[in-house]
Amino acid sequence: MNSANIIGRLTRDPELRYTANNFPVCTFSVAIDRRGKEEKKTNYIPVKVLGKAAENCGKYLAKGRLVGVSGQIETDSYTDKDGNRKSTWNVLASAVEFLEWGEKNNTQNMRVDATTEAEQFTQAEQARQNINNVLGINATFESIGNDDIPF
Repeated sequence: MNSANIIGRLTRDPELRYTANNFPVCTFSVAIDRRGKEEKKTNYIPVKVLGKAAENCGKYLAKGRLVGVSGQIETDSYTDKDGNRKSTWNVLASAVEFLEWGEKNNTQNMRVDATTEAEQFTQAEQARQNINNVLGINATFESIGNDDIPF
C-alpha cells in the first residue's frame, strides 16, 4: 500500500509550470509538526500536483495557507553534475483540499463560493441516482430532526 495523507501549511508560494506538451504541474512544500517525547519538530513535505488541480493550486494557494493533501509517495533518482547518484521523493497528490480559501492576493475572501458548493452537491446527487439506477436500488431518504438522532 502506498498512501499519504497530510495537513499543514504551505512553506512557500506554489510553483506552477507547464510541460512541453502544455500539461500543468504544480509543486509546493507543506510544513507538518512531528510531535514526540522531545521538543516539537517540523517536517517539510514536497508535493506535486498534476492537471487541472495543479492550475487551481497555482491560482488559489499561497505561502502560509492551510491545505490537506492525499496521494502517494513517488521516488525518483538522477545523476548530478559530479556523477553522484541522488534520490528524491515527494507526495504525488490525487486530491488537494483547500482548508483556507481565497484568491492568492486577497486574504479578505476566505470562504468557498456557494454556487460551487451547490453545483458539487447537485453533481453528487446525480451520481448517487445514476449508481442507484444501475444497481436497481430505489432508495429515498427522509430528513429527520435533531430529536430523532440517538446521540
